[in-house]
Amino acid sequence: VIQKPFEECAGTTLVLRLSWSPDGQYLVSAHAMNGSGPTAQIIEREGWRHDIDFVGHRKAVTCVRFNANILQRDFTRSGKSQHACCCAIGSRDRSISVWVTALKRPLFAMENLFSRPVLDLSWSASGLQLMACSLDGTVAYFEFNEKELGRPLSNDEKNTLYEKTYGKSFGSSRQQTSAVVLECPSLAVTIMPTETVPEEPVSPPTKEVPVSASVSACAGTTKPLTNRQIETRTSDGRRRITPVFIPPEVDTGDGPVPFSAEPITFSSTNESKSRIVIERREEVVTPNVSKQSSPVKTQVKEQPTKQRTIDELSIESIQKPVEPFVRNLDKTLSVVVKPKKFPEAKVPVVSRKDMDSGGSKGVRLSCPSLLPSTRQVISGCSKCLVIENESCLSPFGRLTQVKLVTTAGKLLWETVLGSAVCVFGANATLVALACGNSTLHLLDTVSGVRLLPTLVLGAPAAHLALSGARLLCITIDGQLSVWCLERRVSLVSNISVQPVLAHSGRISRCSVTQDGVPTIVLDSGRAFMYSLDFNTWMKLADNTDAAVRNTYRSYQSAWQSMPDSGAAPLRTVQSYCQNSVERALLHRMDYTPLCTQSFLEDQLVICKNLKSASEFRFWFITNVRFLLEEGMETRLRTVCETLMRDVTDSDHNCLWNPSSLGIDRLGLLQDVLKEMATNPQAQRLYSEFSEQLAYMDT
Repeated sequence: VIQKPFEECAGTTLVLRLSWSPDGQYLVSAHAMNGSGPTAQIIEREGWRHDIDFVGHRKAVTCVRFNANILQRDFTRSGKSQHACCCAIGSRDRSISVWVTALKRPLFAMENLFSRPVLDLSWSASGLQLMACSLDGTVAYFEFNEKELGRPLSNDEKNTLYEKTYGKSFGSSRQQTSAVVLECPSLAVTIMPTETVPEEPVSPPTKEVPVSASVSACAGTTKPLTNRQIETRTSDGRRRITPVFIPPEVDTGDGPVPFSAEPITFSSTNESKSRIVIERREEVVTPNVSKQSSPVKTQVKEQPTKQRTIDELSIESIQKPVEPFVRNLDKTLSVVVKPKKFPEAKVPVVSRKDMDSGGSKGVRLSCPSLLPSTRQVISGCSKCLVIENESCLSPFGRLTQVKLVTTAGKLLWETVLGSAVCVFGANATLVALACGNSTLHLLDTVSGVRLLPTLVLGAPAAHLALSGARLLCITIDGQLSVWCLERRVSLVSNISVQPVLAHSGRISRCSVTQDGVPTIVLDSGRAFMYSLDFNTWMKLADNTDAAVRNTYRSYQSAWQSMPDSGAAPLRTVQSYCQNSVERALLHRMDYTPLCTQSFLEDQLVICKNLKSASEFRFWFITNVRFLLEEGMETRLRTVCETLMRDVTDSDHNCLWNPSSLGIDRLGLLQDVLKEMATNPQAQRLYSEFSEQLAYMDT
């Protein structure tokens, strides 16, 4: 306990707040005395010495505040740059002084600035602006430049300084926070040591070697012999080493495949250490003439005549033997050219005729066909829908029977149709039956009566989806429509799915949200939605995208930990996309945090367009956790400031503004502060906004 500098202080003011220097070397306190003069006491971290202070004020010092940046400048004009910290001091004598730790005199002083004592000081995040408030109700603003204060050190330079001073960096991303000094006492109870789950262990990218047997097995091919070579003798007594040919790897389209095999050493000088199996043949070959037969041959099956790409032609030319170069391979290693592991996206070619007609003529979906008798339980009620296609004979053709029965087999209602049902959908409100003659029948689930006259489609239906009273239909010619039967209106009418299918893949699932927004999931791992506001397709998910694949795995699969809180359209789409694509193990790169940030912000934008408030709150908090882990204090401040201020017309397009979804801003800010309370690195930011939030509540 340090008491001596404060024993002679009068009761005219109190020690309101201490301030740590950004390098952690000094702690400055207001309201101290040195003899008969008021000072700001400097307490050194090493040994807690307190034999130096800031002097010069005529009355008691009321507030001290360090600049958050470490500055670099030639303060002594000796031609050598120095690192220093900057501190602003306010006093009851209505004056302000600015000091740097590299000088014995103040860098700047302003007397009689106010008519009453100075109450508080605050530096901006850039460190070049200073604001002071007084008891007279006024605020003073000071602006400096780098020539006056110095150049702020970058994060990397500060980390280097921390490592030099303390032997450990306190600013690196995704670090442990056990060594961070707690400045806010209320965080001591909140922050508990927790076991962090490390990311999946990965190995850094190594030199390309042949793929292991597991990959070859997945590709449906036999493992090439990569550790065998043939040794023969020529007629002049020389050894000839013939490595076994390694065929190019099959491109599985899954990106880089992990393996743990060690690189192959092509050396036979030391057979005890070499792992290559040498097959010696007691035959003499003619020098400088290669054998006509190769130990391992790769046969290329002739494919039907088709248009070949440049990559296919280049790979085929590699596999063909080149005669002029094979005859001089006594001491030359043959080079195997490996194809690209990342498949290049094939850009679909759309003809001018298709573009003029809306681009939907090339779309042709398969028309599903039901079994002669189909039985399905309706979700949400204990009833079964039974469809018996063309089960009744009549003088004018076959009839299809449609029945609704209980799970015990009791008949509730039945009706007949004049054509076979090819696709159907049912829920507790509505039964939709699409027939092969391009008609659509809508029935009430409870009574079985018709809700609308028979709808005539442009082509037979390929997909149907229901959500309450909203119905989605996609025909086999690629036309999508959505109707709201509750309001008896059309939400989307004959929109082509050509832009969606142009990304390759087939429709594996389609759905419609409670607001009538249609979504489509492809078997290639992509998902799309049609925006009713912008009248265009928007991407919901793409597990084949390079930026998504380079995202931290824990954030890619974060949707799996989302609590069940009603409708979650984005989570439903992500679950189907996750099952349709087998991911490759990810190597952590320098750009992985940037890819993760882009991925998380994309989820927020998607939730806004889907108008899913519960999912927006979940991804918002997940984004805050990522910013805390990466130490992105500037972005965190922007998030908190957006939630703190009143919403204006310009804020409706802001990513962090939740008001358009009916979410309480201050309630969401409280959740953000709870996350910040668990991270000591954000304690100053936590204290600042906690105080502002408490002031607004009072």
